[in-house]
Amino acid sequence: MPEDEGSFIRWQHYRIEQFSVVTNLLLGLGTGVLALEIPVGLGDKPPIGWPAALLAASASSLFLSVAVGLVLAWNRLEAFRLTAQLARERERKETKAADELRPQIDGLDKTSWRLLKWQTWLFAIGGGAAVALLFGQVCCGVAKSSPPPGLANNQMEHNDPTPSTPSPVSSVASRIDYQSLYYSAYNDYLKGNYDLAAREFQEYLANSPASDLADNAHYWIGEIYYRQKKHRAAIEKLDALLEQYPRSDKVASALLKKGYAHLELGERPQGVVQLRLLIRQYPVSDEASHARARLRELGDAG
Repeated sequence: MPEDEGSFIRWQHYRIEQFSVVTNLLLGLGTGVLALEIPVGLGDKPPIGWPAALLAASASSLFLSVAVGLVLAWNRLEAFRLTAQLARERERKETKAADELRPQIDGLDKTSWRLLKWQTWLFAIGGGAAVALLFGQVCCGVAKSSPPPGLANNQMEHNDPTPSTPSPVSSVASRIDYQSLYYSAYNDYLKGNYDLAAREFQEYLANSPASDLADNAHYWIGEIYYRQKKHRAAIEKLDALLEQYPRSDKVASALLKKGYAHLELGERPQGVVQLRLLIRQYPVSDEASHARARLRELGDAG
């Protein structure tokens, strides 16, 4: 510690500046990651199982890190105020008053170091959990894998396989395989391999009926049937989505495509009803714009 007051004041200003840089960086990063995690936890499809545990650990640690960072910022402001007061006392040559301020500033410095350590550790834990969550989702959800063996080729027509009960050791691997199957099916859909994509989506639903992506799988099967001009089958699959997942983000698209399917079958009244229902429930959606355009083509004001 420098002995003369001038050196002490300069050293104190330097420390305050360094504390501010590190604290503000951690505050900004922690707040940013929290802002990304909160919508995930409060969305229509919050994570379950180990992703939920990682999300909770990350969010709670980051929240505490931000809270500690705010306390640290206030502590440094108080140290800055006392340092400025010390400088004024030095200019007035009030040695006794300056000597009384030094221990207070030193005490605030020690507290700041402890708070910074806590803030850093909490941010490291929260950030590490966030990275682990992201890495786990990427590895478990995007990597493609082959469909599980032993499922019948005509599963799309029957949709009632009886998979064997997985053992506790293989249950996690099974979930990873079936989630990968969803993305494999979606990629095949994008490539126009509709029959293969439909079978894969059906396999996914048969083995993961309560998953976060089950409603999407129902929709894409209905979309495939529609593109294959199997309009009655498309309506049935879209009805399953609307009945089982009324809060799905695919409801608007399902109503639009169901209305189109009725119109393709020559069932104009049913088609118009679906399009009007879509416009009423989702008036500002892109799907509603398409519905209004189709109703105008039909000579219906909507």
